[in-house]
Amino acid sequence: LDRREVLDLVRGGEDSEVEFKSRFSNPEKIAAEIVALANTGGGAILFGVSDTCRVEGLDNADRVEEELREVCAHDIIPPIHPYMDKVSFDNG
Repeated sequence: LDRREVLDLVRGGEDSEVEFKSRFSNPEKIAAEIVALANTGGGAILFGVSDTCRVEGLDNADRVEEELREVCAHDIIPPIHPYMDKVSFDNG
């Protein structure tokens, strides 16, 4: 994804295929949302985006990616192998 594609998703708001998370805070809830998306054909979780469709960024995107990979590999059975992109904005 590039900036334009991310902004298009954000402008479209949340729906059954797109979820916004301002930060990574609850691994169990994130795992449940990942499973729900996988069971319905896929989708996207955008971290660093508020529920009000504001791109806020993340303090440590590498740490969030690592935690997501851990959740997908160890907390979901069978494991899910997610596709992740980091997109840089002026605010993070």
